[in-house]
Amino acid sequence: MLTQKYSEMMKEWRKELVHNRQETVTIIVQTFEEDWLTGEETSTETLLEVKSVVTERTSRTASELVLGDGAELREGDLWFSVSIDELTLVGLSSTEDFDSIGYVLHRDRRYRVTAWDRKGIGEPNRLEFLGKVVK
Repeated sequence: MLTQKYSEMMKEWRKELVHNRQETVTIIVQTFEEDWLTGEETSTETLLEVKSVVTERTSRTASELVLGDGAELREGDLWFSVSIDELTLVGLSSTEDFDSIGYVLHRDRRYRVTAWDRKGIGEPNRLEFLGKVVK
């Protein structure tokens, strides 16, 4: 049976397991506001650095090929996992906050965040994001 004590132990084990696998990524939080005078929607991007375990999917799956303007464009996927504690440190703690993460910067590439899930055994301890390369 999964007890609270066992759940706490697994959280500590996970911290030890990922400690040397983490690298810094920059998440970009987007906020949208409507101009009170013109009604035009404006967006603001806030850059936040967090520690993350990053997995590039292209090494295990074929990248998607798309033709655009007669040129072949390659899209790669990126999974990145960030602890909820790490996200809380930068001020992100609610579903609305997590939904506002629009992009992530990793190794000089920009990825569009297309999905995220809460993960953990017993209770959520991290969020896993899926990013599609855009630049």
